[in-house]
Amino acid sequence: MRIKKTKTEVEKKKNIKAKSKTKSKTKKSSSKKNPTKDSVIQWIAPKAQRKITLSSGKTGESLEVHSPDGQLEFQLEWTSGGPILKIAIAKLELCTTGEIAMNCGSFSVSALRGISMESKGSVSINSDEIRAKTTKSIHLDGEKIRLNSPEGQDKPINQPSLLEKKHNCDHS
Repeated sequence: MRIKKTKTEVEKKKNIKAKSKTKSKTKKSSSKKNPTKDSVIQWIAPKAQRKITLSSGKTGESLEVHSPDGQLEFQLEWTSGGPILKIAIAKLELCTTGEIAMNCGSFSVSALRGISMESKGSVSINSDEIRAKTTKSIHLDGEKIRLNSPEGQDKPINQPSLLEKKHNCDHS
C-alpha cells in the first residue's frame, strides 16, 4: 500500500533540505565520558569558509580561526600562565583619539622594511642605557644637538614615566 504525501509535506521536506545546505558545518566531540580527552568544537563559516575551533584539554583552552587555505589567522589560548593572543594578518591599524598605553615585561619590535615614528610634540626616552648600531650613517638634525649636557638647561619635560602611570594591568 502506498501513502500519498500532501503538497505541504513535500514543500516542508524541500525547505528542510535547502536549509541544511546553507547551514554551517559543526563538529563536536565531547569529553563527558572520558575527562582526560580533549573537547573540540569546530564551525566552518558558510560564506568565508573560515574554520573556527574551540578546544579544551589538559594544557588549557583555545579559540582558533583558520583561513580557507588552512593558515592560522587568530589564536587565543588560556594557559596556566595567563591568556596568550596570536594574530597573523596582512595589516594592523590602531586608531584612537585617546592614548595607547602598553605595559609589559619587555617589548621587542622587528621590521623587515623599516620603522618610522612621528610626533607633533616632543619625544622622551628614559632608560638606563641606549645603544644604537647601524651599518651605515647616523644622521642627527636639529636646532641644537647636545651631548653630555646637564639636565634642565632647556625647558624640562614634565611627563610622568610610563612605569609611574596607573594602569589596569596586574603583572604580579
